[in-house]
Amino acid sequence: MKRLTIFSIFYFSSAIFFSACGGGSSGNDSGLKTTTSTTIKTTTTTTTTTTLPILPILPSVSAITAGTAIYNKVATFTVTGQNLNNGITVNTNDACTNLTEKPGGTATSTSFSCIPTSVGSFNIIVADSVRGGILSQTSVAVPFPQVTIVTSMGTIIVELYPNKAPITVSNYLQYVNEGYYTNTSFYRVIKNAVIQGGGNGAGTLHSPIALEPPSVTGLSNMRGTIAMVRTTNLNSATSDFFINTVNNNSSSGNNLDTGSGGYAVFGAVIQGIDIVKTIEATAVDSNSKPTTTVTIISASQTNSINVTTPAAPSGLVATGGTNQHNLTWNAVPTATSYNVYASTTAGTLGTRYTGRFSPLNITNVPANTTSYYTVTAVNSAGESAPSTQVFATSSP
Repeated sequence: MKRLTIFSIFYFSSAIFFSACGGGSSGNDSGLKTTTSTTIKTTTTTTTTTTLPILPILPSVSAITAGTAIYNKVATFTVTGQNLNNGITVNTNDACTNLTEKPGGTATSTSFSCIPTSVGSFNIIVADSVRGGILSQTSVAVPFPQVTIVTSMGTIIVELYPNKAPITVSNYLQYVNEGYYTNTSFYRVIKNAVIQGGGNGAGTLHSPIALEPPSVTGLSNMRGTIAMVRTTNLNSATSDFFINTVNNNSSSGNNLDTGSGGYAVFGAVIQGIDIVKTIEATAVDSNSKPTTTVTIISASQTNSINVTTPAAPSGLVATGGTNQHNLTWNAVPTATSYNVYASTTAGTLGTRYTGRFSPLNITNVPANTTSYYTVTAVNSAGESAPSTQVFATSSP
């Protein structure tokens, strides 16, 4: 901005005039008079000055600290640094929505909240809002959402896949987070097929959702997966769900992937598959209703547990019977199934049989046959070390 400033400078000049009345050298000079006259001259000088704008001190960022991020739950993070009040912008590229600055921020620390809407990770980018340019950025991990289902027979943890079935996961989590499943039950058990639950909750039943079939999501009705119950109307699923206790896909005679239009899988059991098998083994009436109520005490979205390779099963016992071998072993909480190895030679694993559970009855064994058995636990992270090997001999 330019300002025009005017300065005025004054100069003073004096002139003295002498005049005489009478003359001669007679000394008659009493009429001598002195007169002073002043003349004022004015000079004007113009000066141009430039005033630069006062720029704010540059903001700087020393750290971005994020807490635990849970899919579809409010996450918070804090930006620390200097002069943050002089202009920063924060961006998550819409991977964490409803981005909001929390009250109480200072020049050295400001907190924000947002809701992660995708799994994997999202970036927090802090930039200088005045001059542009990134000041700092960090990546925040967002694990697959998990739901802990506490039942009267034990606890089951399922992991959900919103990247594959976003509509179905969103619907299920809505019921979970509203507490809809509290004190409902697994009201239907079909052995070697499914356990079904989640109906008749005390909360609001929301509108049915569109079917996300296995042919679209790529999620198959395999043993241990969770899927939505529906009527003959493809787009009728609401709150009811089921857990597959066996492979109900193209590898079996009960193909829920394509039969009747398919059933929407949206997650899998990652802990407590033995509880699922215990529920499956409960006694039922002629309508497949358990004779002893299997209560769903609660279902809640919980912090994700890290899935690691399970421990080796312990307590393996093998006994022989008439044309059969019987195996039992202790459950491994993080296992989703077990592999059983059978060999005719001690010290070798032999043939592997996948997807087995304790107790296991092996039939049609020729009389007086001795086999050596080893069991491993399996989950999405891998297969455990083998258990201690035991043997059994069938009787005639």
